[in-house]
Amino acid sequence: MKNMNRLLLGVLLTFGFSASTVIAQNDTMYVMKNGVVINKQSVKTADVDSIVFYKVTKTPACGGSVTFTYNGASVTYGTVTGANSKCWLDRNLGATQVATSSTDANAYGHLFQWGRGADGHQIRTSGQTTGQSTSTTPGSSFLIGSANWYSGTNPDLLWQGVSGTNNPCPSGYRLPTEAEWEAERNNGGTGFWGTGSLQNNAAGAFASPLKLPVSGYRILSDGTLDAVGTSGLYWSSTVSGTNSRFLGFSSSNASMDTNGRALGFAVRCLKD
Repeated sequence: MKNMNRLLLGVLLTFGFSASTVIAQNDTMYVMKNGVVINKQSVKTADVDSIVFYKVTKTPACGGSVTFTYNGASVTYGTVTGANSKCWLDRNLGATQVATSSTDANAYGHLFQWGRGADGHQIRTSGQTTGQSTSTTPGSSFLIGSANWYSGTNPDLLWQGVSGTNNPCPSGYRLPTEAEWEAERNNGGTGFWGTGSLQNNAAGAFASPLKLPVSGYRILSDGTLDAVGTSGLYWSSTVSGTNSRFLGFSSSNASMDTNGRALGFAVRCLKD
């Protein structure tokens, strides 16, 4: 029986069809598609009491599209292979298009407080409320006045991996770690971002496969926008004490840094 199962699995893997009929006749097993025999194998029917059917599902290669529900609506984003061979979404969460320049406003996307889901707070024009929350789902207001918006238990787990409590990315995607951002910034280990003259700054970030724009950020003290069009700040999933790590870049420099989780930064997701 094990041999028969292994044989049938091998046949299905070889031909990769999605619908078929398997019959046994005159000690021969026929594998058919649309009424046509595509494979046959001699068998001893006395040794067979069942046949297991396997359907092979192939994972699309990076470069295709991903459709998912974001902020209550269905959206479709593309995917792109980064400098370190990771598969990323081709735009920031909330962006309407891939960046055509470093200052393309349609590519800026939304600004998330670290650890929060896509509940509406990340929209640049959302209202703000002063104070912290004991709930991981505090509503659609941008919470201001404290370095960290959440005062409940296990705050570090909110954005850890695809199963993070408030992971805002599509299924199978997550926030990058600090190490994964650094691998991109270091151009897969060959030097800093960019082509030709490598640049460790905003120009290099846009020249990279991810085409990262200078989307600015939202201040935690009063919820106002700052550095839009001059700096890019992108959250990682990596924590540092009660704060979190982020990638920041401007016209002169790019590096990883640490700050409070109530700041509003851009989010770019990658495939797990």
